[in-house]
Amino acid sequence: MARIAKKNSIRKNELMNAAEKLFYEKGYEKTSIAKIIDSVGVAKGTFYHYFKSKSDLLNQIIEREAGVSKQRLEEIVNEKKLNALEKINKTYSTSFNYRVNNKELFKMLLKVFYLNDDNILFSHKRNIKNIEVVGEAFTKIIVQGNEEKLFDVAEPSYTAEMIVRIGFQLDEVFARLLIFEEPTKVNKSILVKKCKAYENAVERLLGLSEGKLKIVNKTNIDKFYEE
Repeated sequence: MARIAKKNSIRKNELMNAAEKLFYEKGYEKTSIAKIIDSVGVAKGTFYHYFKSKSDLLNQIIEREAGVSKQRLEEIVNEKKLNALEKINKTYSTSFNYRVNNKELFKMLLKVFYLNDDNILFSHKRNIKNIEVVGEAFTKIIVQGNEEKLFDVAEPSYTAEMIVRIGFQLDEVFARLLIFEEPTKVNKSILVKKCKAYENAVERLLGLSEGKLKIVNKTNIDKFYEE
């Protein structure tokens, strides 16, 4: 029984991986179930054994991705030796370092979610899930920060959601200045200033004085422009 379950899990992941790749390359709207099936080489019935529809498949891809993010965030949230400010800074540094170390993947994802109209639904559903997962982690950190007298936040959950939503706008800036427009020193300077503005906004939302957060730094942004 366990062997059958494992085989089912492998086949399901194959379909999800193939679909995710096609969504990135072709766009969600232009990827048909037939294309997904053909890319894996399975029967139509096999697809419907695991997924009710293409929309159901998309939701499960997003849930899988969210599960990975949630695990990574929970590890930071549960670190006993860190205060809330250190946890916030570690959350941002971990995320930003991952983007720098996987910059080609990050640029590709920016294209998929911000520059491809065929992925509007994919992007929207992904953002909604990120608000839930990241917002939950940030809420816990903000509550801790209030208790430690480091933050001054009246509504932790709403503030956490606002921080995540503003972060989506920053990703749009990355997409425009890194991909859509020709990379230049001027654009890099604008990106640095936009990141600093985001950093200052989050500091104000948390009741912090300027300079307490270390969300991004110019050195890391420079790496996005390296050939």
